[in-house]
Amino acid sequence: MDKHFQTLQSLSGEAWNEDNFSGKITVISFTDQKSQDLSAKVGSALGKKFMDNEKFQIATAVKVPSMFKGLAGALLKAGQAKARDSAVKKFEKDGLPVPAGLKDRIHVVFDIDGKCSKDALSAWKDNQARLVLVDGNGNQIAESCDEDPLQAVEAISQQISTALA
Repeated sequence: MDKHFQTLQSLSGEAWNEDNFSGKITVISFTDQKSQDLSAKVGSALGKKFMDNEKFQIATAVKVPSMFKGLAGALLKAGQAKARDSAVKKFEKDGLPVPAGLKDRIHVVFDIDGKCSKDALSAWKDNQARLVLVDGNGNQIAESCDEDPLQAVEAISQQISTALA
């Protein structure tokens, strides 16, 4: 597993480890207060394209200063619940069956002090959608950054499709 992903933490404070990636293809969408809207659009676009595949999951890594972790936790838990419920409703609204384990494949995690995003992304700027593709062993295999969240998704979609094949 790439060492920089070991700095991610679940909302309960546990380290995100190789078990969280095992057998899955994961897109980590890095965000902070400034780019939460971009991250939401990324999640929606990825969900439409890939959430019907049981091997695919999305983790939104929220940059949180360590001193505010406790305060942010409740808000992030509510955001995770909302994202999971929205995904289910989207499939139901479209008259499609809800994919197996859908809610268990949408995560929000802490990126304490931005340590993971600093290590995982070679080039990024504020106000960009920032995506990293991770294989089932926890190894980074692609990244994408763009001011347009749909372009960021498109730029990494082929690699996601190849990894899921």
